[in-house]
Amino acid sequence: MATGQTATLSRVTTTADAMGGQVPTWTATYSDFACNIQPRRGGLREKFDRPEMHVTHVLYTATAITAATGDRVVSGGVTYLVQHGGDTAGKSRMTTLYLTKEG
Repeated sequence: MATGQTATLSRVTTTADAMGGQVPTWTATYSDFACNIQPRRGGLREKFDRPEMHVTHVLYTATAITAATGDRVVSGGVTYLVQHGGDTAGKSRMTTLYLTKEG
């Protein structure tokens, strides 16, 4: 992918603070992988697990990554949350993630 974009995929874990409260900690699971993030076009229609899922962007990468709903993608200082995704071609050549832009 010669787009010049890179991203980091992080997964949240929770730890206890000194008072026993839950503290979220983001840990990078894939760093600086080449990708292409594009705004989702209005004419694009996918069938998702949850009809209420709001998707603003789509990430394409040739890197074999495993992402889960709720993972965080950061690219160019912009943060996105993973809503859905996987190996869309079924041949382990292209991973597509459907994202919601935060903020």
